[in-house]
Amino acid sequence: MKQPDNFDHITKLYRLLSPEEWANFQKAKIYHGSSFDRGTGFLHFSMSEQVKHIAEKFFGTAGHIIIVEITRSKLKKEKLIFEKNTPTGETYPHYYGSLHLKNVKQIFEGLTSEIKL
Repeated sequence: MKQPDNFDHITKLYRLLSPEEWANFQKAKIYHGSSFDRGTGFLHFSMSEQVKHIAEKFFGTAGHIIIVEITRSKLKKEKLIFEKNTPTGETYPHYYGSLHLKNVKQIFEGLTSEIKL
């Protein structure tokens, strides 16, 4: 599938998790996504400039959140597609596969209002 724009310069991707999702991910060592992800058929990732907005939208400004940083090169290239969101037209990274714990490079934890990447 052709990418909508050139995103070759993006080296880091982020996945936002609830503390419960993170605990389950650590235990299983693999993450197949939330029920929403499974319903759409892919994991919803964010680029750094999208994290704060997405965190506030889905976790609220006072929500506790875990953000995992993934090095793009650790993912299967053919399963990562940058796709435009229909309502907004903004492009998001979607991963058509599961995320392995060994591919998590860094973890950020705290309130959504304190996010700094």
